[in-house]
Amino acid sequence: MTFIDEHRDQFAVALLLRVLNIGASTYYAWVKQVEQPCDRDMVDLGLISN
Repeated sequence: MTFIDEHRDQFAVALLLRVLNIGASTYYAWVKQVEQPCDRDMVDLGLISN
């Protein structure tokens, strides 16, 4: 997914997803998770206490 994020300014995301055989919903779920990590991810990173 990072590859797509790094190259999205050079190529259309839809094209990259098609070539890499990744579903759009999978990619956009990853984007959402990166932008808004869940509490468990934040605990794992040590950014909040449980």
